Amino acid sequence: MLTLHTIGLGILVGANWVVALRVLGLAPRAPVKAVMDLMPVALAGFLLNLITGVIFVAGMPGRFAGNFAFHMKMLFIVAAGLNALYFQLFLWPRDREAGPGEDVSRAGSVVGGISLFCWLAVAYFGRMLPSFEQAF
Repeated sequence: MLTLHTIGLGILVGANWVVALRVLGLAPRAPVKAVMDLMPVALAGFLLNLITGVIFVAGMPGRFAGNFAFHMKMLFIVAAGLNALYFQLFLWPRDREAGPGEDVSRAGSVVGGISLFCWLAVAYFGRMLPSFEQAF
């Protein structure tokens, strides 16, 4: 189960980072529309993680209920989701036309940076779960 969870995170974060790096201007030759085609792949990774994560928590709720790292991981997942929702609702309509060599809006770049940070934090706190089991 942990292997599937890790694969799901790799798919999610990998696809998300390609999009985020493009909107940050680090892959300027790729049209934004083309990299956004990876979002269904990221969503599939998220769904795999959601399913396996729920199974983990349902199987050992006491292990996660008071775990600081688990709470931080959930906080950053919610932040990443709200960040993605903001991009889709407010920035995507104008930033989707950015072609090769064109920059997206400054707000789009900020959203890309926040996305990178959030998913890095999710991976970090997920990895830290065992370390915080008996810490507090």
